[in-house]
Parts: sequence; structure tokens; C-alpha cells
Amino acid sequence: MLILIILFVLSFFFPPLWIGFGIYLVFYILTAKNRRKLHVENAILGLIRSGNTNTVNFQHLFFEPVQKYAIERGAEISYERSNPANNNMLFTLNVSGLDYLIGIHREQDGSASISARPEKEVMDQIRKQMGSF
Repeated sequence: MLILIILFVLSFFFPPLWIGFGIYLVFYILTAKNRRKLHVENAILGLIRSGNTNTVNFQHLFFEPVQKYAIERGAEISYERSNPANNNMLFTLNVSGLDYLIGIHREQDGSASISARPEKEVMDQIRKQMGSF
């Protein structure tokens, strides 16, 4: 984004830079989806690598890009945009041959909270709790 601003300002003094500004703007727009995916994946993989099974609030990630990533990975969504059920989503992600259950949640400030636990661990805990009834 900083490069776009610099090119924009410099193009007033050197008009051929408008071409560079236009090319970079198109590039920036066309790669937005991949950049969003990269940021979300890095946050999730960092959480998995750290071994943290608690929910972590990522202030730098807004919920909407994380939600789009979750939908691409198979999370289900209600078609009503204002449905509160869309604020919590679960999906499975395979990392190094191990399936992880990823949970995302929208915080009050619009940021995303993410949790990642091995799916087998979650299913064992559910079975253990169901057996105690």
C-alpha cells in the first residue's frame, strides 16, 4: 500500500510513473485474495506450531477475511448475513498429515479469535464427556 501512495505522489512530478502506478494497482487488486489467504494461514499455522490449544485473539486480523478462508475450507454458513450463527465457525485443516479442528469467532471489535486443536483430541474429549452422563 505504501508503494501505491509513493507512486501516486511521484507521478505528479514525473508523469510516466502513472503507468507504473496503474500496473501496480492492478497487481495489488488481483493478488488481494492470495495475500488474505497467506495472512490467515500464517496465523493458524503459527498457533498450531506453538502448541497452544487456547483461543487466541488476533487483533490484526479482521473476521471477514478469516470467515472467507473458513468457507473456502468447508465451514458452513447461514445465508442470512446478519445471522449470529455466522460469528462462530468450525472447519478441519490438514497440517503435516494430522487433522486439526479450527474454530473461529468474531469479537466485539471485529477482530477474529482462532483456536486450533487436533481433531482426534477433540473427538476423544467429546466421547469421554458423553460417556459420563
